Amino acid sequence: MLKHQNILINHGILLILCLSKSYAQDSGCKEGEELKPCGSACEPTCNDTGDSACTLQCIIDVCQCKDGYVRDENKICIPKENCPKLPTPECTEKPSQNDCSLIDCLSGYECKIIYGQPKCVPIACNLLCRIGYLCKIINGKPTCVPKCSKGEEYKECPTACEPKCGQKPIFCPAVCLKPPRCQCLPGYARTSDGICVPRNDCPQNVTTEVPPSTTPLSCGEGEEARNCPVCEATCARKRPICPLYCPLLQRCLCKQGYARVAKGKCIPIEQCPEEPTTQKPCILPCPLGSLCKFVNGEPTCVRAKDCSRINCGIAYTCKVIDGGTTCVPL
Repeated sequence: MLKHQNILINHGILLILCLSKSYAQDSGCKEGEELKPCGSACEPTCNDTGDSACTLQCIIDVCQCKDGYVRDENKICIPKENCPKLPTPECTEKPSQNDCSLIDCLSGYECKIIYGQPKCVPIACNLLCRIGYLCKIINGKPTCVPKCSKGEEYKECPTACEPKCGQKPIFCPAVCLKPPRCQCLPGYARTSDGICVPRNDCPQNVTTEVPPSTTPLSCGEGEEARNCPVCEATCARKRPICPLYCPLLQRCLCKQGYARVAKGKCIPIEQCPEEPTTQKPCILPCPLGSLCKFVNGEPTCVRAKDCSRINCGIAYTCKVIDGGTTCVPL
């Protein structure tokens, strides 16, 4: 009976083996493959480098390579050791994060690699300058500039109205003097000795120099010699807007209640002729050295071509520079 059972068992094993072999043959799998009830979504190949990621999912009843087998370039499962050797990968140089070409530094700074990292550092000023000059970074380049005294700074665009002790604030034309030079620091003023000091340290009871006295002006009818206000009424503009400054030198201007006829004498305002006009007077307040004119129908401050109608005020005079008027220091 035991023998019979063994035979039955043996027969049972043989039966199972036969069924399994028959099922594998009927599955349609090729040599080196086997039917997997839960196959991988990333079947191994000869080109695998071993560092690729794979999703965790189950492909049901699929023919895939047996353990120890991988697919070659012809999609055939072969022993892994029979795969052709992969070429050694050549490393291509990637753009380094420690590259100064990716860094944009501010003016006066340059990029340098410090401890393996790009850093913006001040540009080294290594020019050998003559006595009285020093090296300074101007527009991103080392340049020899005059060595300024205490309370001064070097300016590429020096103002035409450097503050002076005892001088009241004045209107200043927006021009750059040439050449560049040393001028007082903000909040400083220049003394009569030529030294820049804080405004609070200016000597007391300092008066502004006045030009020497001149022969009294002989003005025409309806005119008077004055320095304030600097503008006068005209028949075309009976209420002019005057700038808030008073030049030291007087001029002949129309009296109060009088107006000047176009390029003529001063007459009582009520006697001004009625002049038909389709355009409003140009009353835009303009800086020194410029006039109000209509440009494309809009009032605009423009530089005049000559100084006949320009009043630059105290300590300045009008000059024609580059075809236009400009107020410059006397």
